[in-house]
Amino acid sequence: RVGAGMATACLATVVAALVEARRLRVARDTGLMDQPDVTVPMDVWWLVPQHVLVGVAEVLAVIELKEFFYDQLAGELHIIELAVSLGSLCPKAISSHQATFQRK
Repeated sequence: RVGAGMATACLATVVAALVEARRLRVARDTGLMDQPDVTVPMDVWWLVPQHVLVGVAEVLAVIELKEFFYDQLAGELHIIELAVSLGSLCPKAISSHQATFQRK
């Protein structure tokens, strides 16, 4: 399942690139390329497929890796899995806090 999760993550990247290419084409067609403060007239629903794919990839890969850690590591080493999980959450929390701070 980890391989399927990684393949799904690659597919999500391809979908994100296609959506970005479409966004740039719409911005160019409407003359908004040199206006960074203007919103591109595009539905937010274009972002749904890539976010769904990222969610599926994370479920497939992360849950399987957690099961692997618990199965393969000795009892005392399970703390490593917790550290890895927290290590992946810290950048998300920092960027969220930074975005909140920049809005003020």
